[in-house]
This record gives sequence, C-alpha cells and structure tokens, in this order.
Amino acid sequence: MTSSFLQMGFGPSVTAKSATPATDGYDGTFGGFPYNIHPVATPDVYAALLAAIADNDVTVTPYSPRVVSSAQLWANYQTQAQSVLTESDKTILRCYENGVTVPAAWATYRKALRAIISATSGDPAQPLPARPAYPAGT
Repeated sequence: MTSSFLQMGFGPSVTAKSATPATDGYDGTFGGFPYNIHPVATPDVYAALLAAIADNDVTVTPYSPRVVSSAQLWANYQTQAQSVLTESDKTILRCYENGVTVPAAWATYRKALRAIISATSGDPAQPLPARPAYPAGT
C-alpha cells in the first residue's frame, strides 16, 4: 500500500537531520526539490512521514555527523587568522596616515598572525593572538 506521504509527492527516502529527528526533523524531497520535514513547522507532513516509516514505505538514512579532519580545522583557523590580519591593516594605515610609529606590540601581533597563516600545521584549539590596544592618535 502506498502511504499518503508518497501520494503527497514526497520522495521515498529521508535523512535524519540530527541524532534526535523527533526534535530536528528530516531532510527529504517534495516534487524533486529539497524539503525540510519538521515536527513543529510541518506537523501534518511529519505525521504522514512517521506513518510511512511505520509502514516501511520510506527508507530512513540515520544522521551521520560530519567528520572534520585536523587539516580542515587548521585551514579554518588559518582563515580566521588571515581575516584578523586583514582587519589589522586598517590600524596600520591609520598609524601611517597620522604619522604614528607602529607600536612594537602591533608588529609582534601581526607577525604572530602571519606565522599561523604560513604554517603547514598547528593547534587550531589555541586562541588567536590577542589584539593589542589601538595606538594612541589613530
């Protein structure tokens, strides 16, 4: 027997959005397009899905958490360091525009950020270097 879920135009398979799909729902397709089936946002569809699951009319793929490699974590950390370094360019430009010598703390800070950006690996759990106080007169 074809369930009302399938008759509504939903695809024959869904994927749990998390380890607790009763809370977070499922990802499926409706008319060939991605569709979020959620117990609160789409309660009628969610109820039809549960009935289809009980009738074995729908294949459920369990939630599988995304595995992030240490290389990916490091690359993300480097991207954050690059963003902070780019943002610090404004302070350096303000120093030059106002005839203020770049403080040693800022030079050290930027050097530490560049070291992170150029390193092939490292500990992405460590905090980025602390930004020094803005130079007086900038």
